[in-house]
Amino acid sequence: FDSDIKAVEPVDLESRHQADIVEFATVKGSDTSAFFQAFLASRPRHPVLEKSLQLMLSDYRQGIPQKMYGHSYLMGPTTLRLAYNSVEELRPGARVLLTETYRILYNRIHPASRVQHQGGVGCCCDFVVYDDSRHSTTKRVLFFSRMVGAGELCKVP
Repeated sequence: FDSDIKAVEPVDLESRHQADIVEFATVKGSDTSAFFQAFLASRPRHPVLEKSLQLMLSDYRQGIPQKMYGHSYLMGPTTLRLAYNSVEELRPGARVLLTETYRILYNRIHPASRVQHQGGVGCCCDFVVYDDSRHSTTKRVLFFSRMVGAGELCKVP
C-alpha cells in the first residue's frame, strides 16, 4: 500500500476470488491508460513486474525518463499497464484488477452503499477502490485512493 491511502476494509483477495492462488493484483486507475499503483501485490519475479522494469530501464538507457506515455508522464503506472497488456501467460484466476472510480460514480452504480465525502479539499479526495469482478459479491469500497492531509491532492480544509 501507498502511505496516502485510507483503508476502509481489509483486502483479502484469495477469499474474495476463491480461485487459484492470486499471483498478481493491482488497481485499474480512473485514467485507463495506467494502473493506480497504490496497491500492488505479486508473487516474486512475476512476468508483469519484470516486463515493466525492462520498459523503464529501456527508456532510461535511451535518456528519455520523461517520455510521454499516452497522455501521461507517469512512467511507473503506465509501464505497469503496458507490461500487463503484453504478458500473455497470465491465468485468469491468478490475477485481480480492482477498480478506482470517483465516489459519486460509485454511489450511482451501488446506491445502497452511500459512501460519504471524506471532508478534504482537492481534486482527488473522493476516489475509491473496490472489487467489481464477478467473483466479488459485495462490491464494497476497500479504500480511498488518498486520505485527507496526505498531500496536495487532498488537503485538510
